[in-house]
Amino acid sequence: MTVTSGTFLGAVESHDEPFTWFRLSGPFAFDPGVLADRFPATGFTAVQAEGDKSYSMNVRPLLDRSERYLGADLDQAWRRFVEGVTTRQFRDLVARTTGHAVSESQVEVNLWEYGPDCWLSPHVDKPDKVVTIIYYLNPQWPAGNGGNLLILASSRPDDVVQRVRPVHGTGVILVRSDQSWHAVERVRDSEAAAVRRSVQIIFYREEV
Repeated sequence: MTVTSGTFLGAVESHDEPFTWFRLSGPFAFDPGVLADRFPATGFTAVQAEGDKSYSMNVRPLLDRSERYLGADLDQAWRRFVEGVTTRQFRDLVARTTGHAVSESQVEVNLWEYGPDCWLSPHVDKPDKVVTIIYYLNPQWPAGNGGNLLILASSRPDDVVQRVRPVHGTGVILVRSDQSWHAVERVRDSEAAAVRRSVQIIFYREEV
C-alpha cells in the first residue's frame, strides 16, 4: 500500500489486493459538503434486476457518453464539478494514478441513491469500463446502517477484504479486471432512514 497526494483526487491510498483499487480522502478540489447540500431530490429513475448481478437503487444521469450535460436544472456547483472531471488535467491525473490511459476515453457521470433495502450484489464491471471513480456524499453514515462498499476477493458476498463507509470526504477508484469483485451492502431500514448518495465517474475503453 502506498499513499500519494493529488489535487482533484485528494490523498490517494493504493491497494494491490485483491485487485487494483484506490481509497481517496479529501480535501478535494471541490467541496463535497456543497454537493451534498445541493444533491437533487428529483429526476431519479429506480433500477432493479435479479440474476447473476442483482441490484436495487435509483440513478440520475448527469453527463452522458456523448458529453451532453443533463443537469441544467441543478445548482451550478454540479456543472463546475462535471467540468472539472472532464478536463485534460483530470484525465492525466487519473492516468498517472491508475496506470491506464483515459485521455481519449468516453466519460459518463451519474448520481446514485440507495434508500432503505437497496443493494448491489457481488460483480465485476463490464469489459468496456476501464476506471470507475466514486465520491460519497453523506455527511454522516451510521455504522450499523449497511450500505458499505465491499471490496471482495471472490464472488462470495462474505469474502470481504475491505469495507468503505460512504461518508463525504472519501471516495474510491476501481480499476476494472476479471478479479475486481465488489458489492454494496443492503441499506438497512433503520430509524435514521439514511439514503446513501454518491456521484460516479466512469471512463470507458476506447473503441478500436
